[in-house]
Amino acid sequence: MESPASSQPASMPQSKGRWMQRPGLALPRPAMRVVPTPPAHMWKCP
Repeated sequence: MESPASSQPASMPQSKGRWMQRPGLALPRPAMRVVPTPPAHMWKCP
């Protein structure tokens, strides 16, 4: 039980660290694109 318990916590931090880095870089990039999207949509809508 000590072997799996040590492997689980090690895999969790590694998985979260990679997920946080992936969405973190993808969020800031699309976020900047979303800012200029509202004005473009409003101009196309009217």
